[in-house]
Amino acid sequence: HGHPAESYEEAFALQDTMMLSEVSGLKPSHLRVAGLLQAIRRVRTKRGEWMAFMRLEDSTGGIDAVVFPRVYARIQPLLADGSAVLIEGRLDAQEEKLQIVAERIEPVAETGDGDFQVIIRIDRQSDDARGLQRLQQVLAKHRGRRGVMLYYSYKKMMRDLSRTYRVHYSRQFIRDIEQLLGKRALHIKNQPNKLMTDI
Repeated sequence: HGHPAESYEEAFALQDTMMLSEVSGLKPSHLRVAGLLQAIRRVRTKRGEWMAFMRLEDSTGGIDAVVFPRVYARIQPLLADGSAVLIEGRLDAQEEKLQIVAERIEPVAETGDGDFQVIIRIDRQSDDARGLQRLQQVLAKHRGRRGVMLYYSYKKMMRDLSRTYRVHYSRQFIRDIEQLLGKRALHIKNQPNKLMTDI
């Protein structure tokens, strides 16, 4: 079995987080990441307030995070080794070393069997033999348990591929589809019969 964070990968993908392997090349900025907490160290400041240092890891990499006192008081119950969390904060480069200054931390639950389908929007430009062949390669690479539907936006037509293709919804899957079909190509549909009003 792979990294312990893998069982949360679907939830991390649904929360629209970055993979930790993607963080290293970034300029300091605001970001949203997720992973499992490790190596938590609680420290008292000179003023007697608590703060914490920790490591966040997902199946692609890891990064150090720091929680200053004003945030610590709010999120302290979430700080346990192995907890799956979403962290929003600032990327800070201290002497060549990257860390996240956490401004918000929230728990992340495994998605479990919550039923959803993956809808991929195909427009006229990408509806050709070569585009669809590439799409099939991406779907085959990310085999899993989520049904797939294609929505042909220019002819308002749905095609259910779920008998042939089921995918593992992960952040790498999102990146691969967006690279092939553009940023707005992916949607999630929760109930099988919900109308596609948001596409």
